[in-house]
Amino acid sequence: MKRKRPSFLIISLIGLFLMSCSRTEVLNHYLVYEAGEGGTISGSVVQTIINGKDGTTVTAVPNSGYLFVSWSDGILTASRTDVKIYDNLRVKASFGAK
Repeated sequence: MKRKRPSFLIISLIGLFLMSCSRTEVLNHYLVYEAGEGGTISGSVVQTIINGKDGTTVTAVPNSGYLFVSWSDGILTASRTDVKIYDNLRVKASFGAK
């Protein structure tokens, strides 16, 4: 009995499927931390983050005679660790005179 060979179309489709399974897209996002007048940022101010991963901790540090007020996105704590990153983020720390 003669065996049938798989058609070219089926072989091509299987190959395309296997290629798509082995290809992984890694999306990078950027976290950028800035300090307003009256302070500095402690930690890595520019971070490249793989999609869905966490950033590292940064802290807004007021200069002498200033107090930390808030981050531009409303976070009220001077230290922050942004987690599960799915988009770019750029924030600025605000400081006020004592």
